[in-house]
Amino acid sequence: MSNHFASSTRFRALLAAAIMLIGVLSWTAVARATTVTEFSTGIPPLSGVHGIAAGPDGNLWFTEESFNRIGRITPGGAVTQFGGFFQHPGLPPAGLPPGSFPYEIAAGADGRMWFTDRGTTAATQSIGRITTGGSVSAFLGGISPSSGLGGIALGPDGNLWFTEQVGRIGRITPQGVVTEFSKGLTAGAAPVEIAAGPDGNLWFTEESSQASRIGRITPQGVVTEFSNGIAPGSEPAAIAAGPDGNVWFTEVAGRIGRITPHGVVTEFPDGGHSAGGIAAGPDGNVWFTLALDNQIGMITPRGVITKLNVPTPNSLPSDITAGPDGNLWFTEGEGNQIGVVCIVLACRTHIKILQGPGVGLLSTTLDRAVRIGILVERIVGTKHTRIGRVPFGFHREGRLRISWDLRVKGRKLPRGRYLVTLRALDNHNRVIAHALPLTLQIR
Repeated sequence: MSNHFASSTRFRALLAAAIMLIGVLSWTAVARATTVTEFSTGIPPLSGVHGIAAGPDGNLWFTEESFNRIGRITPGGAVTQFGGFFQHPGLPPAGLPPGSFPYEIAAGADGRMWFTDRGTTAATQSIGRITTGGSVSAFLGGISPSSGLGGIALGPDGNLWFTEQVGRIGRITPQGVVTEFSKGLTAGAAPVEIAAGPDGNLWFTEESSQASRIGRITPQGVVTEFSNGIAPGSEPAAIAAGPDGNVWFTEVAGRIGRITPHGVVTEFPDGGHSAGGIAAGPDGNVWFTLALDNQIGMITPRGVITKLNVPTPNSLPSDITAGPDGNLWFTEGEGNQIGVVCIVLACRTHIKILQGPGVGLLSTTLDRAVRIGILVERIVGTKHTRIGRVPFGFHREGRLRISWDLRVKGRKLPRGRYLVTLRALDNHNRVIAHALPLTLQIR
């Protein structure tokens, strides 16, 4: 799910200069409620944020190539930094070695986050693991020197699979045992990104001097390559399983590709530049980043593409992933920010208190007709205590304004601070999207 071309530190200066020459295309709305919000508080300047993935704790986790750290951001936008040390198995704790470059990140089956480290020394070219509490380990054994570590993904076998641009696919168990596979890869192949497919296999992109390919590897290590239908020089970059049972990928040359489990490829020109990260959205579409155009794109299973501008100019959107809140989260390599695309509810909900503490006027925007409700939590210090839910029923697409008498379970909310989260529900009252939480003060 990454933007291979736009993410690497050595490319940033070139991309920034190219942006000034290419410019930004005009904006086309995806839907009336689709908005973008960015978070920068807690992210150091020049940190080089890149890979991002949803964690088992309900938060988003991301890598910082330049700052040599792992970051965590809550759906509300609170950032925490980790990675002040590595614990190498069998070795005493040591400082994070200079030259470490945490690159891609993925959730493992063990409840931890795993990442590739593209460091410039043998001691920093490793597979890293971080617990949700921030404890970091690294695994070096079994990884060939100067392998060019790239993408990483959880496989159907419970192991983590990763790419090596020198021409190998790697597998690491939750215990840290590494196996490398090269048989079946064309000489000169350069595997870049990898993702679990809908067919129980792993799919990966290849950049090579001979041809651009999509590869498939079984959990047993059997590799098949596909090149028919992929335009020469397209440079496949990121890859992800789609909502339609196919696998989708981006091309640096400016196209979105789709490949069936049987290897049939279709390419869709997106009209942009340097298509990068890609992820399936909870709305049944596929979302991707356009680094040089400073945009987020969406493509339907039928191939219809629309785009959104990223608010911060020249931010180089890189990786993108579906979040636990039903929205799309992405990294900004030059903007040093984390962005979120809200696709059902507008990102921000507003509550204006009317008639003292008696009535609140809640407003937002919907991009479709859905059921609406809010979750109310009491804030005392740093602790949030769940008070209850307030249903508002079914509402039409468009602007939404609701009067709320500030009651939960029939009782008025007393004075204090509350966290109010507007939620979209399906017909079975399952939560499909959240707006960003709002703090409400009742005096």
